Amino acid sequence: MFRHPISLDERGSLEGRAGLGLNDADLHRLEETIADCTEAIRLDPDSRRLYLERAGARARLDRYEEAISDYDRVIRLDPDSAAAYLGRCHAKSELGMHEEAIEDFDQAVRLDPASTSGDG
Repeated sequence: MFRHPISLDERGSLEGRAGLGLNDADLHRLEETIADCTEAIRLDPDSRRLYLERAGARARLDRYEEAISDYDRVIRLDPDSAAAYLGRCHAKSELGMHEEAIEDFDQAVRLDPASTSGDG
């Protein structure tokens, strides 16, 4: 599922949030998740789970470059992480990096064919 860019009005509220499925509470929760993961990563810089969680939150906020950086870190820590390749595929696709996205998708399929089935 791909999201449209989020823009904030002058009060810091989401514009057009009905189409995004995000409300102010969702936005706040995602920002808190990013902050919590960032602090936890400071304490445990080799935690793949923390980078994956932060990448997912960043992607939900359309911060794709930051998400890709986190997915890159997961892949450096665990080159067999199908979830990281799949997440990076989606982020790259949103940025129009279609060739690289296809490469990541192919790698995710090679590592775990079930990860791309859409069943879970």
